Amino acid sequence: MPLAVAGLVLSLTFVAASAAQSPSAPTIRHVAAGEGSLSVAWEASGVDGVVGYDLRYIESASTSKSDDAAWTVVGDVWDGGGLVGVVEGLKDGTSYDVAVRVRAGGSTSGWSDAVTGVPADPGSTVDEATRVYNGLPVHVELGSAADVDFFTFTVTEDSDYFFSTTGDVDTLGEFTLSDGSSRTPPLVHNNWREEPGPNNFV
Repeated sequence: MPLAVAGLVLSLTFVAASAAQSPSAPTIRHVAAGEGSLSVAWEASGVDGVVGYDLRYIESASTSKSDDAAWTVVGDVWDGGGLVGVVEGLKDGTSYDVAVRVRAGGSTSGWSDAVTGVPADPGSTVDEATRVYNGLPVHVELGSAADVDFFTFTVTEDSDYFFSTTGDVDTLGEFTLSDGSSRTPPLVHNNWREEPGPNNFV
């Protein structure tokens, strides 16, 4: 666009302002199976000004994964603490694809690569034990006094690890050897009348 100023002709070029760059998507680290649920842990993508994270899921057998509208989005799954979130209301034994995105700096990232998980009632034997991960809560339910659930956990470094339960059912926890046999002496605990609650152990 030419512009005349005091006998001079200037040529000005107008450039549209570029849109704000979207933050990079997080990366899912683990998906742990719970009863009717999947617990998801992810790594941050290094962006500043994070205000929230969303999860989305779809049955793995779906033929509509390319259609964003076919996914179910669970917003604001992050409570400001560890980078974990839980998707509930799922069908045990059904495989689901799960993805996460971040909202930061007034914009939203794309969805992460999806990871597959299968909700299930925790195994009732050592061979069927459900794998759990440090800092990742898992939703399970005890149906009766005879209901025993097995979990497996791998110690990745020398540190203190804490396991706890919540709810109104009196629970007792035992740390066994990898074959399910009791340690010598047994490592059994029930926090009856103690914190975190009268029916739970830690």
